Amino acid sequence: DSIPLPVIKDTTGKEEEFKDSLVFARIFQQAGNSFARAEMKRDYKALASFAPAGVLKYYGGENNNIKRLQAKDSGVAPYGKILIGPLKLLAAAKDDQGYASAWYCLTPVRSYASNNGNEVVDMFWLGGEADIKSKKVTFINVSRIDRNKLLQVMPNLSIVLDRAESEQ
Repeated sequence: DSIPLPVIKDTTGKEEEFKDSLVFARIFQQAGNSFARAEMKRDYKALASFAPAGVLKYYGGENNNIKRLQAKDSGVAPYGKILIGPLKLLAAAKDDQGYASAWYCLTPVRSYASNNGNEVVDMFWLGGEADIKSKKVTFINVSRIDRNKLLQVMPNLSIVLDRAESEQ
């Protein structure tokens, strides 16, 4: 299962930032769907590819992060379904000239498991970052990590975190 990609309609007469937001909403949703598929398959190499550089550094590189992910799942039953999205918030970090340097998002994650015949849903939020040049997407769980630690890994994630807090 996956969330449908946002449809890009006619953008004639729209501002460039609006057009870019449609493109990056699609990029984030594609990445979210890939992340969910990797989690379902327990494809740890694919999951590690979504880790921010700061997370990889903290755990001593990609191989150590893969081992950590494997150990975390050891003895835990896999989810029956995982849905990431649709995006809740999307915003660009801008440089001094007003140009986007990266895009950030907040997206919900709903993971479904069966527990003694009852469906159990685990709900949390991911923060995402997409680099403008490479369009590489990284995700970090924002529900279970202290805000100060999050911002050490993704400083500009504050753009969407602050907006989410102001909307509550």
